[in-house]
Amino acid sequence: MKPWLVVSTLLFLLAAFFSADPWYYSILTAAQMIYVPLLLSNRRPEEGKSPLLLYGAGTAVVMVAILRLTGDMPWDAALGLLYFIFTILVAFHGVRRMVRRGFTHVEEFFLDVGYVYLGIGGFWFFAFVAEIDTGFYPLLTWLTSIHFHYAGFMLLTFLGLLGRRRKSRSYYTAGWSVVAAPILLALGISFSPILEVASVLLYIVGIYTLIATAWRTSFKNRMQELLCRISFTSLGVTILFSLAYALSQVMDGFVVTIEFMIMFHGVINMVAFGLSGVWGWSLAFPDSMYQVPRFPVSNITGGWRIGEHVLKGKEGGRSCSGLVDDFSIYVSEREEGEVHPEIVSFYEQTDKYRLYSRVCWHWWFYPFAVLYRAVSTVTKQINLPLSRQTYEMTGAIRSVSDKLDGRENTRAWIRKVNESEVFIALYASHTSRGQTYMNISLPLPFSAMAGILEVRREREELVLTSEKGNPESDAGTYLIVRGRPIVLPLTEHFRVSHEENGVLCAVHTMRMFGLPFLTIHYRINRKG
Repeated sequence: MKPWLVVSTLLFLLAAFFSADPWYYSILTAAQMIYVPLLLSNRRPEEGKSPLLLYGAGTAVVMVAILRLTGDMPWDAALGLLYFIFTILVAFHGVRRMVRRGFTHVEEFFLDVGYVYLGIGGFWFFAFVAEIDTGFYPLLTWLTSIHFHYAGFMLLTFLGLLGRRRKSRSYYTAGWSVVAAPILLALGISFSPILEVASVLLYIVGIYTLIATAWRTSFKNRMQELLCRISFTSLGVTILFSLAYALSQVMDGFVVTIEFMIMFHGVINMVAFGLSGVWGWSLAFPDSMYQVPRFPVSNITGGWRIGEHVLKGKEGGRSCSGLVDDFSIYVSEREEGEVHPEIVSFYEQTDKYRLYSRVCWHWWFYPFAVLYRAVSTVTKQINLPLSRQTYEMTGAIRSVSDKLDGRENTRAWIRKVNESEVFIALYASHTSRGQTYMNISLPLPFSAMAGILEVRREREELVLTSEKGNPESDAGTYLIVRGRPIVLPLTEHFRVSHEENGVLCAVHTMRMFGLPFLTIHYRINRKG
């Protein structure tokens, strides 16, 4: 057992048995002094564990112990504020993890939301200790803090850890229900008994789905399996108490008191849910499946205006006519079929072709496209027309200095419509785990967007996609900030085909959170 855990447990027992506060205050104290620090201490260093958080957790343990053992004192508000600051640090840590990782790995997102909910719980604890007028009587303020410690931080932490062991369709249903329910329940308690009932019903859907998922999940050992299943299953009992209490607020003649809820709902959550869950997961903390993307990125970023200006002083001095010298680097000889020679020729001799495009913004995204157009006309990057007319895209291929870009054999493709810059894209390639990717960078203001595309062939057609063919693939769309890739909720898909008349057709589809928002149709033919 960790030495600090022995100390915090002894302090908790002293606070529980020798404090003049009501016995039920120990429900929150157990979370503050044992459960939260233990869950934070089990983070792996590669997951962004911060020593500051651990020192803060130790300080929080002492602050809470002093509050419980000294009774009402002039410094109570200051101690409560220190605990609130600690929870805010935890919340910022969650936001920082999420920003660094980007929109990927939903189980890690649930963990991050749990961090944020702890910050909310810390505020309500401070409000209770400092006797701030929140519009509620003090006991309800205290109960709100408990709610965000247990139903917020701890439940979402357990949910995220379960997702590291097993993810299924039911897991997603449970997860999003449990993420939304704490806020809805807090709003329901504040403003509407009917909303409170609805939020509890949402909780029931999420929790019972979560219980079923937990019973189908394999754990590291039998003891962890027993404890974690007890923890999740106990919620199936306590949530029924919450439903009974919520219904009592809207039905005459049916009364469930706060005292009853504290006695049964609170104590079961503290022991069966909290103690069993924290003990169970601490036996074998599952590793995160998220890995930091590691592939070469362009060092070239833009300022407020990009356009051709971004290449000034960065050209490599090599003559080049295509986006790649030898397209065969992308396609394995083991694959069946062969990409049509005209498609290969286009990538190897791009400047010998004329490119016509028709830009189609999807209806739901069009208002955002109008707003973005106001920005892109200034930045001269991804400056796409709003109309669906067919335009010829002119431009040039230029080599880029390997030293300044950071990748090898980089080509800049400058595309214009009516002599106004539309795209400045920097094309390169990299190989990882035996697969070669098209590595495209678009300079943005003080950052860049990278499209890492898998190259596939389907019969004679060419498919370029940022959708991963396997979990270890580098494919994806990333925002590059200070050389660090952050996954974006965007996917892009190109399909290039050859028509009988010698014309190439390409369709470029972009999706956000799975919804298509932009489709560009290209017709490509040789000059002359």
